[in-house]
Amino acid sequence: MSHENYSESVSSFINWAHDRLDREVQQNNKIEEEYGTSEIFKDHVRLSHNLSIEEKLDYIYEVERLSKKFSDVSKAEVCSLAGIFVGTYYKWKKQAIRSGHYKLQSNQATKQK
Repeated sequence: MSHENYSESVSSFINWAHDRLDREVQQNNKIEEEYGTSEIFKDHVRLSHNLSIEEKLDYIYEVERLSKKFSDVSKAEVCSLAGIFVGTYYKWKKQAIRSGHYKLQSNQATKQK
């Protein structure tokens, strides 16, 4: 790699990092305005492996609510806000859809609003 290519790569990375940090600061400011603090992450507590479908749906709907509210925040970050891992969210949502609970619950939630 030539010196010029290396310098361009470093410069490109620094620009990317600067932009990413700016976006993160904006997201933190948005969260701080909403909640009064940017420290809203729940303490991670090990969840029981025996959660009911209703309890799992509560987490699924919380992730979806936060995703709509903070559309510029990644799904992984939103899942962290809700207190679950992103892989768990997708696994539970897939299970709920396959079992028919997700569709039923989302229709009921829409009707109640």
